[in-house]
Amino acid sequence: MSPAVETAELSSPVLPQQERGQSPIGQAMRASAEVFRRDPLALIGGIIYIIFILMAIFAPFIAPYGPLEVIEDDAGVWLANEKPSSEFWLGTTNLGRDISSQLIYGSQTALLVGFSAAMAVAVIGVVLGLLAGYYGGWIEAILMQ
Repeated sequence: MSPAVETAELSSPVLPQQERGQSPIGQAMRASAEVFRRDPLALIGGIIYIIFILMAIFAPFIAPYGPLEVIEDDAGVWLANEKPSSEFWLGTTNLGRDISSQLIYGSQTALLVGFSAAMAVAVIGVVLGLLAGYYGGWIEAILMQ
């Protein structure tokens, strides 16, 4: 009584840069690699970023002194305002602390502040975008200015 229904094999469309079975993370990694391949300045920036992340992670193993450690000589005198040397790559502060160690440990704080700011901006942007999209009208006009 009902006409015969022909079934066709359903397949998902494949985008030019997309392969079947590849995860979204794999696709993002492949797209990032393509950007770095085409733009040498992006590659240099990415390398610098990775160096800072590794420096922050391995700070206790890289830094020769603690960030707040006061360095003294054998007589107990602070080694304040020392010039850069093989022992103190960037010299010491007026309180006798190694500047290179402070710089290495400071990368942890800098990355924490940067990631926190990026997350806060993303959350605020999403909330404002949702409000503008949901209510529209004059609220959208104000929020999208």
